[in-house]
Amino acid sequence: MSWKDIFGQVGVSYSHDSSELFHQCREDDNSPINKISSNYRTYASELSKCSAFSLAQVLEDAISLMSDKWHAEHDPEKFFKLIIADRQLGKDTMDKCKKVVDFHHNQKDLYKQIVDFVKVNEDNFTYLPDDCADDIAFIKNILTDEWPVDTMPSYKKRMNILTMKINETRTALKKEIEQGYAKVYEELNQFAADNDVPNTVLPSLNSQVVTKTASSVISTLKLNLTTIGAFRESMLTKILDEKARIAEAKVKAATSSAGTQPGGAAQQPKPKTIRKISSRVVFKTPQTISSDADIDSYLSSVRAKIKEQLSGNDELVIL
Repeated sequence: MSWKDIFGQVGVSYSHDSSELFHQCREDDNSPINKISSNYRTYASELSKCSAFSLAQVLEDAISLMSDKWHAEHDPEKFFKLIIADRQLGKDTMDKCKKVVDFHHNQKDLYKQIVDFVKVNEDNFTYLPDDCADDIAFIKNILTDEWPVDTMPSYKKRMNILTMKINETRTALKKEIEQGYAKVYEELNQFAADNDVPNTVLPSLNSQVVTKTASSVISTLKLNLTTIGAFRESMLTKILDEKARIAEAKVKAATSSAGTQPGGAAQQPKPKTIRKISSRVVFKTPQTISSDADIDSYLSSVRAKIKEQLSGNDELVIL
C-alpha cells in the first residue's frame, strides 16, 4: 500500500516472495526508484539550463530520497520499513514532482523565454512610462520565484504588455531619428547646392538612418537621436572643405593652362581663405533681453565678435 501511495499504479505485477519483491523494487531497471530517478536527472538538468533552479532542486531532492536513502539500503527488511515510514513524505514528494514534470513538458520553453526577456530588457524597462512600473515589478519576480508553476499565465500576460510598450517606445524613437535626419539632409543638400558642391559628398540618407535605427536598445536609440546635431555640423564642415578643394583644383588647372600659353606663366590667383566657426563663438546664450538698450548692446557684441573672427579671412562661415 505504501509503495502504491508513493508511486501510484506502476503497471507491473509484484512477487509475494520478500526476497524477489526486494529485487524487483530495488534492483530492476523498471522499478520506479530507478526509472523515475533516471528521468528526473534528465529533467532537472534541462530545467537548470533554463534557470529554473528551484524546480530542478525539487527533482534533485526526490532523487536523493529515492537513491541516497531508499536505494542505499541493502537489507530487505530495513528497506521495506523505510518505505512504510516515509509513506507520506514519499507521496507528497512525488505529487510535487508530478507538477514539476508537467511544467518541464509544457512550460519550460515559455519560462526560458520570459526569463530571457527580463534579462535582455533590463535597461529598456527604465525608459518605459510610469504606468508600466507594476507590470515591470511583477515580471521581474520570475528571476527569484521558487515556485513559478502556478504563475506562468500572469508572467506571460505581463511579458506581452511590456513587449508592446517597448516596441511602441522604439518605434517612436526611430521615427524621430528618421524625421531628424530627413530635415538635416534637406538643409545639407541645399547648403551643398548653394556652394556648388555635389551632394555625393554626403553619405546616403538611407544608410545613415538604417545605421542609427538598427539597435533594439532604447538608450542607444535615444543617444543616436542626440547626435544628429553633431552630424549636421560635421557635414557642413565637409561641404565647405570640398568647396575649398574644388576651388583649389580650379586654381591649379588655370595656372597649368596659362603656363602652356606663349608669354610665360600667368600669375597664380590667391586662393580664398574661409574660416569656419561654431555659432556658440558668436552668440552668447543664455541671454536675457528686456529693453532696446539690451538689444543694441547684444547686437554690438555680436558684430564685434564677427569682425574679430573675420579678420584676415575672405569669408566667415558660422555653423
